[in-house]
Amino acid sequence: MPDQSLVDNIRKENYALQIFIALGNSDKVITITTKLIQFIQEIYRSIEPSHYKGHLVIYSSIDDSLLLDDTNSEKFFDRNILFNNTSNVIIIQFFQNGNLPLIWQNNVAEEILNSDNAVIYSYKNFKECFYAKKNKIDIFF
Repeated sequence: MPDQSLVDNIRKENYALQIFIALGNSDKVITITTKLIQFIQEIYRSIEPSHYKGHLVIYSSIDDSLLLDDTNSEKFFDRNILFNNTSNVIIIQFFQNGNLPLIWQNNVAEEILNSDNAVIYSYKNFKECFYAKKNKIDIFF
């Protein structure tokens, strides 16, 4: 039988498992997380993380509700907006219902990171992590 500390270490290294546990292991959470990760991969075709000096936040709320006021957002349909972007903060909301994502630039990210209703990806200072129910889940490679 494996040592409990070994099992705990494996759980800590698997960020997707930690997200599922934090948000309740439902099929919906698995689907949202999977689609969000695929969307993040698409975003990184347009923005080079090692060249971006700001804070990138990409999230999907569990029920597709907005976590920020959409007054200052734009529909995100042209990824060229990310090339050579110098905004201090870029926030993108990905929707499960097929609506175009929304993008905010130079907004405050902290209120999103404290959400109980979303899977949130954060990249800042060369460090990646997810947030789920206010739990910070580091990504280790």
